[in-house]
Amino acid sequence: LSWGVNDATGHKIWLGAKLFLHAIPKLESYFSGKLVMELGSGTGLAGIAVDKVYPSIQSMVLTDASDSALALCQRNCDNNQVSAKAHVRKLCWGDTLALCPATKMETGGETCGTSETTESFDTIIATDVLYDINMWKPILETVTRSLKEKGALILSHVPRAALPAEFA
Repeated sequence: LSWGVNDATGHKIWLGAKLFLHAIPKLESYFSGKLVMELGSGTGLAGIAVDKVYPSIQSMVLTDASDSALALCQRNCDNNQVSAKAHVRKLCWGDTLALCPATKMETGGETCGTSETTESFDTIIATDVLYDINMWKPILETVTRSLKEKGALILSHVPRAALPAEFA
């Protein structure tokens, strides 16, 4: 990262993810028995925590657009022994996940073809994804096309510009 090879954004745990961890025990109705997707998973902290706290989730899909962040997320999932219900998948904001068998990501990212049908989720979680105002529209496009009709978006975000240097 220090040589500028990868964007550090998905390789750091930001404050919004830490705050989300404190809320997880109060959010059972959003996770138990639900299909859950995490947008911009980065390290995977939020999705891994939900998988660990709520083993009753139906499935957890951790997504990111960065191949290096996906590889890190998969390593963290493996190291934390997430359930077989959790999967790491590539997703660019503005897109949706094609309906396909969710399998653990292999090195280099997972592709599942070009399906006309997209996966729908009961709950979408996103921590610290609003750092670039130009990405808000693609994020909302992904959310509105991926969320079930009565689904929920749980967003935890702390604006980075407002943080003292020791937290940024």
